[in-house]
Amino acid sequence: MRFPHLGQLREEVLAEMPLEGRLEDSVEFFELDYDPSTSELDREYEARSLRPDPAAVAQAMTDDPAFADERPVAVQWRDKQDRACYAIFDRRDGEREVRVRWNDDRWNRDCRFAGVRK
Repeated sequence: MRFPHLGQLREEVLAEMPLEGRLEDSVEFFELDYDPSTSELDREYEARSLRPDPAAVAQAMTDDPAFADERPVAVQWRDKQDRACYAIFDRRDGEREVRVRWNDDRWNRDCRFAGVRK
């Protein structure tokens, strides 16, 4: 699967992306009925005993790219400066894409969020 905007990613965010996942980790998805702040989303991960694993989510999206066609799939983690970072997989203008950036705003409830069991 090709993500055409991969070349536009912020190098700093990628440099601190957690990659300690295990092959046997299974990605779990959850939805929220409100627009969470980044701190609220951190608490939602914790309440579900999930941890962010961008590599596992990327693999899940590669295995089933159509899953993010209907609704975006996002994973959020914190960098060393405690900034909320994210990878979001979706379809825009007829093409699949992934964006990796910092987030200092609220999330949209249209997203599905993903993580793996702690």
